[in-house]
Amino acid sequence: MDDFTLKKRYTYGSIMIDIDSHRIIDMINSRELEGVKKWLNTYGNLKVISRDGSIVYKNAISLALPKTIQVSDRFHLLKNLTEYCKIYLKIEFNVNVVIDEIKECSGKKS
Repeated sequence: MDDFTLKKRYTYGSIMIDIDSHRIIDMINSRELEGVKKWLNTYGNLKVISRDGSIVYKNAISLALPKTIQVSDRFHLLKNLTEYCKIYLKIEFNVNVVIDEIKECSGKKS
């Protein structure tokens, strides 16, 4: 489950995609708690839902399908892991790593 935008900063929706087939199962024009909860109630057979970090999705799933397992989607899992690793490395090594700008090379050997 993820959100999408119809009109940036104004109109959002929610989309449900089958993890195995990567096909769209359903979409709604809401990402608000009540709308998502009502929508989820029509899918009582779901056992696992992959979602982003949205507290609205977390709460909607918990209320509509309390026995369903919630997991972080791959994108957000990797994004969070990368951020935590960067924080850890900065603390552990207490240095700022600076990478100089790479100049284009012509591919010719000198």
